[in-house]
This record gives sequence, structure tokens and C-alpha cells, in this order.
Amino acid sequence: IAYLFFKKERFSSESFKKIFYILLLFFPILAVIYSYLPIRASANPLINWGNPIDFEKFLRHFAGKQYQVWLFTSTDSAKKQLEYFFTNLPIEFFYIGLLIVIIGIFACFKYNKTAFVFASILFISTVAYSINYDINDIDSYFLLAFIALGIFAAFAFYAIAITLRRKSFELPVSAALFIIIIAVQTYGNFNKVNQDDVYIFEDYTKSLLNSVEENSIILSYQWDYFLSQSYYFQFVEDYRRDVAVIDKELLRRSWYFNQLTICYPGILNGLENEIKIFQQALKPFERDENYDANVLETYYRMIMTGLVSENIEDKSFYIGPELIDNEMRSGQFILPEGYTIVPHLFLFKVTKGNEYVPAPDPEFEIRIPKNTNFYSEFILNLVGRMLSNRAMYELQQGKTDRAILYTDKIRKEMPNFVLPASIRDLKK
Repeated sequence: IAYLFFKKERFSSESFKKIFYILLLFFPILAVIYSYLPIRASANPLINWGNPIDFEKFLRHFAGKQYQVWLFTSTDSAKKQLEYFFTNLPIEFFYIGLLIVIIGIFACFKYNKTAFVFASILFISTVAYSINYDINDIDSYFLLAFIALGIFAAFAFYAIAITLRRKSFELPVSAALFIIIIAVQTYGNFNKVNQDDVYIFEDYTKSLLNSVEENSIILSYQWDYFLSQSYYFQFVEDYRRDVAVIDKELLRRSWYFNQLTICYPGILNGLENEIKIFQQALKPFERDENYDANVLETYYRMIMTGLVSENIEDKSFYIGPELIDNEMRSGQFILPEGYTIVPHLFLFKVTKGNEYVPAPDPEFEIRIPKNTNFYSEFILNLVGRMLSNRAMYELQQGKTDRAILYTDKIRKEMPNFVLPASIRDLKK
């Protein structure tokens, strides 16, 4: 936009005066719009991401401070994302669409150099910035680059129409050609982007919530597969609001404790001192000042363990399998003394003693989409692993019929899942 402005107005005192007057109008409007955040945060809403209640927290939230740890991490990461972008281009545009874009780049340069520079700036700046964001779900951050390529594609259609007209072809011929090109691209891409049978995230989230007892607590960090969906189903559809869902990773953020207190009153009782010390130690970290990493880690672990010990007497407590794999085995998360875990249905249940712990029958339904991807495959593998764990637990307890119930579910719903050798031959 700055390029288009100075292209028209040139660099002069008058052009900078115009910018000054524009900003004089723009900043008050911007301030009014963003004032919604601290005003709404002050009312302690159920979902209060970042809790931007004062200027410091507002600025941190506004700047996306929480996500900057994944920005400009390494040249290797940028190279990986750049390779992904160009490898994925033919899939995004289909091959005929990519050919049209290439034609359009030359056509745009020929017919409208201003539009060429504008679209080029959009494309280059978007790709150059986005590849430095080291996350898995990077696709949406390339959208502006795709729009820039779409601008080039429009000029390709324009150039083709002019060429056909010079060859004495009538307008219907050009229109028919464009329709054919768009139809081929639609045919090539439709199955890849069609979401009409994708219910796996809803089914998994609802089935997981339904698998636990009333007023249970779930500690997990399955953000892409369960946690983000649970926000919607619990707080919009009012689905299983009795279950307290705690994001283990968000426990590292000072603002999250306020949200937990609002959403689940009493869940932090008995941990006030640990949380106070942790939040004090967290302030210099969030302000990019010198901080004591040992204090932060120590009290972070104490809070996680304390959540179990302070609530286990009157609430069922469940832990996501990712915590078992990545935190408990490495000693980062320790259960209170005398407690252990038992595989349940989708989660591990915290229990005391060695008595048999029953679990629900696997009567849930998870609809598998025709076109699976990384996320749906992860869910299916996770469910298969947990059902296998449960089957092995039942077998250890001498309950063969119960073990068969879970293995049969895996064979029926997830035929591609490879059962562990110890339960592979279990059948009715």
C-alpha cells in the first residue's frame, strides 16, 4: 500500500502531510477498536486469552509475544518452510493453475508494471516473513502470497483474451476456454479440499469428554486435536461444561491462572502460594529481563503435581498420553506420592493403590474422513494406542473378555493400526 501511495503521490512534503493527516484520523479509530480488549477483559469473561487488562498485558497480547518464540528460530527452519511452500504450490494451484500464474507474471509486467511491482512485493514479503515461523500449520500464513499469484493469474486471462481477440475469436470462445481451465482446476483440487465428511475432530473431542466421570479434571496439551475444539464445544455449545480441561502448556503463562479461576472455581485452591511465587518469577521472563529458569521450572512442576494432589480426593483426574510419553518418563512431571496411572479410554486415569480400575466400553463413534491428513492420522494412531494400552491392562488383570472388547474395536474402526504382539491374537 505504501508503494501504491508513493507511486501516485511521489516523495514530497505534500505526500508526507497527507500521511500525517491520514494517521491523525487512523490512530484514534485504531485505539477505539482495540480498547475493546481491556474493556472486555476487565469483565473477567470465561475465555480471556492474554488477559489484556492493563497496558503491559495489552501490549504483550497485541504484539503476539507468546508466539514470538517460534519466529526466526534458525536458517534450517526457514529453509524447511521455504521448501514446503514451493513443493506445495502445484497442489494449491493445480498444475494448469500454476501454468496460468507463470503466464500471468509476464503478462502483468507487460500490461501493468505498477500491478506487477505491487503483487511482487506482496508475494516476496509474505514468503520471506512467513518461512521464519517454525510451526506445523504454516499454510494459512502463505495466503497473501497465494492472493498475489491470483493477481498474476488474472492478467494471464486478460492476455489470453486479448490474443484470442486479435486472432478474430469471438468473446464466447474466450469465455469457454476460461471455464474449461477453471473446471479442470476445480476437478483437480476439489477432493483435496472437500471437508464435507470431516467430523473426526468433533467426534474425538466429544468422545473424549464423554469418557470421563462428572466433574473430572483433564490435564493435556493436545492443542490441535482436542484442546482448541473443547473451547468451542464446552463454552459455545455448553457440552460437558462440568469437565475441567487444563492446558498444560498454558500453565507457563501468567494470564492463564485467572482464566482457570473464572472457568473452574476452586480448582486452584491450595496452590495460591506456589502460583504467586511462579508468577513473580515469570514477570522478568515475560518482560525479556534476566530470570531464574530453575525457579520457574521448579514451581511449574510443583503446580502440575499440586493440581493432582489438591483435587484428587473429590474429583477424578485424567492425564493425556502425550504427558506420559514426554513429561512423566523424563521426570518433568511427577505424581503425588502413592499415586499411579491406569490407561482408561482416551486418557490415563490417576489412581491410588493397585486395585482394578474399570473403564467404559468403547462404544464411541469416530467418523474417519475419506481424505486423511497428518492431524486425522495422529488422532487415529493415538486412539489405537490408548485402546491397546487398555486391552493390555485388562489382560494383566485377568479379564480377557474385556481385553477382546477393546481389540475388536481397533480391528473394526482402525484396521490399519498394528496391534502390539501381546494382544494381536486376542479374538472372540
